[in-house]
Amino acid sequence: MIDRTTFDAVCDSAKLRLDDDDLQKVSSFMDEIISGIDRIEIDPSINPRDMSLVNTFREDVPRPSLSRAEVLSTTAHTQAGCVSIPIQLRDEG
Repeated sequence: MIDRTTFDAVCDSAKLRLDDDDLQKVSSFMDEIISGIDRIEIDPSINPRDMSLVNTFREDVPRPSLSRAEVLSTTAHTQAGCVSIPIQLRDEG
């Protein structure tokens, strides 16, 4: 079972604000997830780096890229010659 201090730290990291009723529900749900993970049997001697993996990606070949003007022409939000991303979330704390 996850202790309250750890649970509070997880909620704080995720910026979750839960009342006592929601805390109880989420806490029990997290306990179910953790106990389910504990039941998974994984052979600790298996290391994927030991397997003969072959690079399945295409070869990295340099090619011409877009100019700054071409990139900036694709967005309505620019600032000082750069793409400007509008703020989507605000900290309410």
